[in-house]
Amino acid sequence: MPPELDVLVERCLVVDPRRRPSAAEVRDALEGNSGTLTRLVADAPTRSLAPARKERRAWLAALAAAILLGGGALGVAASLDGSSGSQKPVPAPRIAPVGTGGTPAQQARNLARWLRRYSR
Repeated sequence: MPPELDVLVERCLVVDPRRRPSAAEVRDALEGNSGTLTRLVADAPTRSLAPARKERRAWLAALAAAILLGGGALGVAASLDGSSGSQKPVPAPRIAPVGTGGTPAQQARNLARWLRRYSR
């Protein structure tokens, strides 16, 4: 591709719409009328799109490295906290069942005693 056409395409892709060429300027440049292409090349921004992509890749690589290092540091910290992976689980508290009684009054007393004992 001719370098002039490459510059024209880059000018059309500029983020700021005020810096983009008009449709008439693009048509004239492509048709080769009145030196429009030469003028657009002369007015072209100095920054190419390729360095932006390289900067983005470098930034993403740095971010990935930071995430990996952070994860590694957390893994090392977890292994150095003094605990081993074979700790015994804490046993569940033992709760006796509510005692049964022959009459409803005895059942109510047993339930009240059970609640006082285990509701603290």
